[in-house]
Amino acid sequence: MPAAGARREMPAVNAPHGRGAADPGGTDGVVGPLGPGGPGGMGGTGHGFGYGFAYGNGTGGFAGTGGPGGSGSGHGGPGHGSGHGASGHGPGSPGGFRILHVSTGNVCRSPLTERLTRHALKERLGDGRSGGIVVESAGTWGHEGAPMEEHAAEVLLEHGADPEGFRGRELLDEHVIRADLVLTATRDHRAQVISMGHSAGLRTFTLKEFTRLVRAIDAATLPDPRSAEGVVERAYALVQAAAALRGWLLAPSPEADEIHDPYGAPIPYFRSVGDEISKALDPVVTALTGVEAGSRPHR
Repeated sequence: MPAAGARREMPAVNAPHGRGAADPGGTDGVVGPLGPGGPGGMGGTGHGFGYGFAYGNGTGGFAGTGGPGGSGSGHGGPGHGSGHGASGHGPGSPGGFRILHVSTGNVCRSPLTERLTRHALKERLGDGRSGGIVVESAGTWGHEGAPMEEHAAEVLLEHGADPEGFRGRELLDEHVIRADLVLTATRDHRAQVISMGHSAGLRTFTLKEFTRLVRAIDAATLPDPRSAEGVVERAYALVQAAAALRGWLLAPSPEADEIHDPYGAPIPYFRSVGDEISKALDPVVTALTGVEAGSRPHR
């Protein structure tokens, strides 16, 4: 930790390739960011990792191609600290990259975000490369087995997305353990996910918080997404860079990071929430895929 009163420099998230600067004194859940291949920063009790990168999230960890991993819970190098072991989070993990959307009942907001995310990924990447990213959802008080609200399904159809086959789920430890990125509807949901443990702090954000952070990340510093493997590598790098910026780019107000629950509201309110979610997802999907809305997918 830095000496009392010491000034911490702004992370160089957009640093040139291989020249990222570490944040030596990150607080719990914040790591030093970096240009690809730079050294990992220190995450208080979280997992540290280099961007390029050696991922120190478990007893086996995942050794990447960049600089040495940072430290998780005081341990240096890749593969140390509490976490998920050799099959933990990082490029090459089984099942690709998993996004988990979380709300309360898993019948309104999180089904909207899940299906809108899937739709946007397929539009921009096509079937071949979008399969590397798995998108799912759950609720902190999930209506297990329930269909989404009818108004939510109607809004999805209006956006061109598919509501078919959805069934609600209650949020379980296994969902958080598997997720590489957790996006929640509110700050309270974020706190509930993080309180479950599983080193979730560095990969859990409200949707609007994540949107704000990815807007500040230079896409040129992220891996090339023009292959299924590149899309997955880019997704991991994006989450790491966003985690590094947290604490530097604050919301203008607490309400700015909230998406309010439309449960029981008339269809116009559901439409406004659907539009709000779609607007927040657009820069996230652009950052993940490298493809702007309305553009043709990379071949």
